[in-house]
Amino acid sequence: HEERELAVELALKVKAVRPELPVTILATDPSSLPRLSDTTMHHGVDRIFLWQNDPTLLVAIIKYFEDRANVDHDTRVGGVRVVLLVEDSIAHYSTSLPAIYTAIMRLTRRLIDEGLNLLHKQLRMRSRAKIVLADSLEEAVDLYRRYRPYILGVVTDVRFSKAGRPEDGAGFELVRMLRGEDRELPICIQSAESEENRPRALALGTYFIDKHSKRLIDDLQ
Repeated sequence: HEERELAVELALKVKAVRPELPVTILATDPSSLPRLSDTTMHHGVDRIFLWQNDPTLLVAIIKYFEDRANVDHDTRVGGVRVVLLVEDSIAHYSTSLPAIYTAIMRLTRRLIDEGLNLLHKQLRMRSRAKIVLADSLEEAVDLYRRYRPYILGVVTDVRFSKAGRPEDGAGFELVRMLRGEDRELPICIQSAESEENRPRALALGTYFIDKHSKRLIDDLQ
């Protein structure tokens, strides 16, 4: 709240003791996000999330950090699949991540044979697809190429950072690049401007989801 600097100060002190320990700020006021997003303020913070009264966000935060720590090993050794989420809005990825994780967990449970014993079911659940999050065009391209053999699909916003500046059509540029490398890759475009962007998304052969949909999890699933 009024003492936002204390969170950043605490994060820096934690990193000084345990540099590898993930640290996140959980904002409760949307109006604080522009200030918190200033990179000069949170060198000790790995990711900022916005609390929107959805308890699944807490689970998603834990899974996000677990996936970030394990994705290199689990893809290389176990061939685990990867979903790439491209979104630079704190408010929107704080909604999208829990929704995607929920959809993946539901689908993974469906694939588990009822005849398996408890241990095998647990192993199947742990081998679910990982989610990696990018908030710029450059980071999205880097993550795609790093995990290309394991990419299950891409969920992308339309407007996000390119070369350090917000770019209105960055999502469509990313889609065209991905289509040039893999014509069959499943891609879903998310946007709050559905009337304008839905026809463009469908013309590129992608799925489209309205960010304000009340059926977001069902739409993703």
